[in-house]
Amino acid sequence: MPSFRAFALALIVIAGVLTGCGSSDAEVGVNVASVSDMSPGQIRLPRSGAEGGCTPGDHPLRLGNGRIARLRVTPGPSKKPRGLILAFHGAGGSPREGLFVFREAWKEPGLVLLAPRSLGNTWSALHNRQDRDLETVNRALAETWKRCQIDRRRIAVGGFSDGATHALSIGLQNGGIFRSVMALSPGGLLDVERQGKPRVFIAHGTGDDVLPYSRSSKSIVPVLKGSGYSVTFRSFAGGHEVPTSISRAAVRWYLRR
Repeated sequence: MPSFRAFALALIVIAGVLTGCGSSDAEVGVNVASVSDMSPGQIRLPRSGAEGGCTPGDHPLRLGNGRIARLRVTPGPSKKPRGLILAFHGAGGSPREGLFVFREAWKEPGLVLLAPRSLGNTWSALHNRQDRDLETVNRALAETWKRCQIDRRRIAVGGFSDGATHALSIGLQNGGIFRSVMALSPGGLLDVERQGKPRVFIAHGTGDDVLPYSRSSKSIVPVLKGSGYSVTFRSFAGGHEVPTSISRAAVRWYLRR
């Protein structure tokens, strides 16, 4: 289980620091917090256009820094601008699992799903002062831009569990880039410097015994709504999981824009 010792002097926990237990996919339990000196997770979008190779299917991406990502291109014309979902896996997960979270998008025409891999067991920004995964995310975006034309008006970020917590952090910091944020069973919010007002979709299982349902219902959702964000909250009867119905609900919400 990742430690919060590195945050000992910088982290002021409003609702307590909670950790999820009872699963091999151990999650970092972050609740609402204030981090005074956290470096911004700045996303860089490439300026250059696509060079080709945006063919439907599942493609591995080698990023030149020893790291990997996976790109899934859905059906549709290769030269037409596509929507993009940047997908973050949960703790102990993989790019394939990041893609699987949004599996209901795989047959939707005109989309690209991009799933990088975290450096460690989970996303470093959740337990470190610096986001050591940010370089990989930006490299993965650059590789995607080389292959596909992306519609900048349809860029979303999402994830499951720790990946959902990370998606909230990255999405709220880069609201000028990400119009939509999809957090499925998140652990909490980091008080990062926010930009813009992306709309937010949150789903959580009422029987979640890893990251409790109350983290969304009593903490994340009220805080975001109180800050002026447009939030769609979907409860479901289930545990720490992404049922097909929830994947479908998230994708349909994204497509409605």
